[in-house]
Amino acid sequence: MIDALTMAAFAIALTVVAGYPAVATLRRLKIGKEISEWGPETHHVKAGTPTMGGVIIVAAIAVVTIAANLIERWSIGLPLLTMGCLTLLGFADDLGSLQGRDQHALTKRVKFVAFLAIGLGAAWGLYEYLELESINIPYHGREELGWLYIPIAVGVIVLTAGGVAVSDGLDGLVAGTGAIAYGAYGLIALTQDQTYLGAFCFTVAGVLAGFLWHNSYPARVFMGDT
Repeated sequence: MIDALTMAAFAIALTVVAGYPAVATLRRLKIGKEISEWGPETHHVKAGTPTMGGVIIVAAIAVVTIAANLIERWSIGLPLLTMGCLTLLGFADDLGSLQGRDQHALTKRVKFVAFLAIGLGAAWGLYEYLELESINIPYHGREELGWLYIPIAVGVIVLTAGGVAVSDGLDGLVAGTGAIAYGAYGLIALTQDQTYLGAFCFTVAGVLAGFLWHNSYPARVFMGDT
């Protein structure tokens, strides 16, 4: 528990400090978000606000995890790799929706197929290499699923990633809800003695909390699809 909280505190500090030069760089490169004309008029003032802040988040998570929670804990490489793949997908999508540039964001069909491919890869890793094939149901207990674990895991990953993708837009929304969710899952992991996973969740929660320093209203940077 102490290690997880320490990593969370370090993650918060790292993200807050690193966020200043990162946001300045995004602004200098004019990495601004194009605001949809179909959105509320009050959102139009957000046009040009730096986006792709997800790069800051994933970079901070990777630094803390690789430094303190990966060596001899190789199973943590799976969620880190999955997050990295989804980040690259969002990065490609963000590039196609920047202000003042040709709009060629990824289509919903392409993103859905990519979500499925990444989800399938992650689910196969959980099932084949980490030998997970059961779930714990509250007030019921452990339920063995066998190969059915794979499609269920794919569904969870795809729906969760899609939910995060559509949540970004209001200042601090996805970072705030994400920090709460990862904090809750961190506590669950620690109560199940999954210390490495708990530390990873607290790291992500800490990074998201640190990102809120720059993302809370009025946001100086958006997470974007990245």
